[in-house]
Amino acid sequence: MERNYKISITKPCHKEWNKIIPDEIQPFFIQNQYYKIFSLVWFIAMGITLYSCQNKDEKKTKIDKIEVIDEPKTKKPIDYDAVFEPASLDIMPAPEDGLKNLYNFIYSNYVVPDGAEEYAGKVKISFIIEKDGSLSTFKIKRDFGFGTGMEAVRVLKKSPKWIPGKLNGKIVRTSYILPITIK
Repeated sequence: MERNYKISITKPCHKEWNKIIPDEIQPFFIQNQYYKIFSLVWFIAMGITLYSCQNKDEKKTKIDKIEVIDEPKTKKPIDYDAVFEPASLDIMPAPEDGLKNLYNFIYSNYVVPDGAEEYAGKVKISFIIEKDGSLSTFKIKRDFGFGTGMEAVRVLKKSPKWIPGKLNGKIVRTSYILPITIK
């Protein structure tokens, strides 16, 4: 598949470019990110100069224009059944009764496992908020042993539904990581 690009390089401004040394040019190109375009044009120009500047009579011809044309990019359709990260959504998911009430529910239903009574720590559980607001696909991302992560999953399975997130006005499945501090 042939790929075409179009590059327009403006005329140099007030600087005398024929007198600038490379150390002075480099910061300008890096600061303005022209180095990518410059590199592309440089390689194309060198390739044309080395390999195709002679006509059939082996006479060199002048290169007066380099044109690189980019194909228009087509947008991929969004799969609204996929699982999205919260940051990519227009409207974030949230517990129906609010995050504070969710934590109150967790702490009132969480039973500290045997052996963990003397310890405190943080448990992180990842899950998916489905389109209907239910939670699924629980994974323990972090716990401090004694079954603390499994107990957090047990409580989350009984927790109230969430208000699902939205993308482009459509309800979508969303991944979520919930940190729970165990005291």
